[in-house]
Amino acid sequence: MGNNLLQNWKDECYLLSSPLSISKQLERSDVDSIFQIFADYFGLNFFNIVFTESSPDSKSNWIHFLLVNPKRTACIAALFEIANLLHYLQTLPKSIQKKFKSLFSDPRQFRDLFFELYVFRLLDYNKIANTKKPMEGKKELDVVCTINEIEFLGECRKVYAPNINLLDIEKYFMEKLYLKLQKLNKGFGLIGTIKFHIPNSKNIKEVIEAKLNKFIKGFNEQTFHTIDYHDKDEQGELSVINYTEVDSIEIEKNFAQYHLVFKVIPPHNPVPNVPNHYRVELKSGFQIPQSKVTGKLFSALNEKSEQHANSKYQNKIYFIDSETIPDFEMPIFRMDSMFEEEKIKEFVNGFSENEIFCFIRREYMEDIPKISIKAIGKNIDEKIKHRLESLKTNFDYHIEVSYKKPIRINQIQPTQKKYNLKIRASQR
Repeated sequence: MGNNLLQNWKDECYLLSSPLSISKQLERSDVDSIFQIFADYFGLNFFNIVFTESSPDSKSNWIHFLLVNPKRTACIAALFEIANLLHYLQTLPKSIQKKFKSLFSDPRQFRDLFFELYVFRLLDYNKIANTKKPMEGKKELDVVCTINEIEFLGECRKVYAPNINLLDIEKYFMEKLYLKLQKLNKGFGLIGTIKFHIPNSKNIKEVIEAKLNKFIKGFNEQTFHTIDYHDKDEQGELSVINYTEVDSIEIEKNFAQYHLVFKVIPPHNPVPNVPNHYRVELKSGFQIPQSKVTGKLFSALNEKSEQHANSKYQNKIYFIDSETIPDFEMPIFRMDSMFEEEKIKEFVNGFSENEIFCFIRREYMEDIPKISIKAIGKNIDEKIKHRLESLKTNFDYHIEVSYKKPIRINQIQPTQKKYNLKIRASQR
């Protein structure tokens, strides 16, 4: 049970919700409620993490990342939303419920489908008439809804940051390095750098891992005082040198040149004949030019439009999701500045007047979740635009931040049980 993320989350939140704590942050009943909904729906085994050197866990999903951040109140609120979406899921047709269950083993598709569920609940909560998962010929659609007496085909799409495959590789080697550096058999300060020359190569993980294994094997077998190790080929390179403060500063200055940097930092004042503690630092470098963000977004918008170009539904709304949480699956808009509204409007003017792009941005990084909706279309009807941008989620946040009063996160469901989540955030 020690590697069960859900149980670990509950244990940590029990400390935050202790009735004996003078800085109580949560209600224990809320912790129990979230825990029970997740355990009942997924089963506790879904949250067991297998993490070994030969096979670091590569199946972790966004729920796992939320669970390992129990002190971020926005992450707790996100878990609360997911728990209540699961409750809502039970009210939908069995065919939709079965499709969710079938995607447990594919974290990306499972998360994408959860956005569809989010949109379904958004429409229902705002009393917008809709039909979920209708068929058009042999093609299954996401939803058909009616706004201001106009029928729309509604399609959902999550858009992730460009070069997400490179980020996955960096995540993989961060996990590998954490485990492999523990196998070094002698105290020795070092600085290592890794570059991927062909990140999209099918065997890049095997190539770079072989380089790491070769270095560690040689390190453990040899007696030496100086490291100046370089292993380079067309796929990538691994370099390792002695740790010095000067070289550490130089590496940091040129950090943009590398994909990964790892350091084994010796103690400032080592004591002879006494075990000394060495500190390990791991850093990855991942930069995305705004031009690539814009290019990836426009490509996704074109793809959605072309996918339904021959649909019998003349009017269409494409719901585009950008969800930011503390994980490696970075969204298309990691910061507000990346949402270049004027450029998007200019691009969307090239589409039909019957197509609307509804951007839903959700951020769970700070104490308070941020949710915003922006509808953009060529000559978009102002009443429909206002209706979309005024959609209320069933997670309305009424925030009070102080040492004495808790954050109140109230969920109002007119036709269902009312849920209330109370969180106290420390004042910054």
